[in-house]
Amino acid sequence: MQSLTGWLYGCGIGGGLAILAASSQRLRFALQPVTTAFLGIPPVAWLVLAFLWFGASGFMPAFTVAITVFPIIFFAGLQGLDARDPGLAEMARLYHASRRLTWIDIDLPQLLDQLLPAAATALGFAWKVCVMSEVMGSGTGIGGRLATARAHLDLPETMAWIILVMLLVLACDLVFVAPLRGWAATRRAPANELG
Repeated sequence: MQSLTGWLYGCGIGGGLAILAASSQRLRFALQPVTTAFLGIPPVAWLVLAFLWFGASGFMPAFTVAITVFPIIFFAGLQGLDARDPGLAEMARLYHASRRLTWIDIDLPQLLDQLLPAAATALGFAWKVCVMSEVMGSGTGIGGRLATARAHLDLPETMAWIILVMLLVLACDLVFVAPLRGWAATRRAPANELG
């Protein structure tokens, strides 16, 4: 659960900052180097900081995941916002399409072309970081069970937990990312016909 919580927070923060950066050159100028620096910090360094700040609490894995995921989403979101086709926006303006309709039918599908692969990558990364965080710090969850299996040199249990993580990543992708892929594909087809 910590991996999903951190992933959702990271996606929200990264997406929100991307929208702000796309709307203002000053904000873009301020946010891009900071986010690049955050992207370069290894997750294990964030894990150490989270341990020092929060102790071995349940919040530590979610924080580590969120701070690791948000730069990935920020840059994908910013790229998606920059890559929007101005011709489609102009056509929507000429036909007096509402802002809501323009956002849902034109802007969002183009944004999702960049954002969904990054979100799927970040989701897998979130699980890795969360399990690592639990192994090294909190000792709870799947990571805690892996640490126990490692301490007992229990290969079958270790493999079982690894397979469970793989299945959970696939399930999360099917629940959270795949529906958006399908929705974006249905929206993209009409927009491509117009362009």
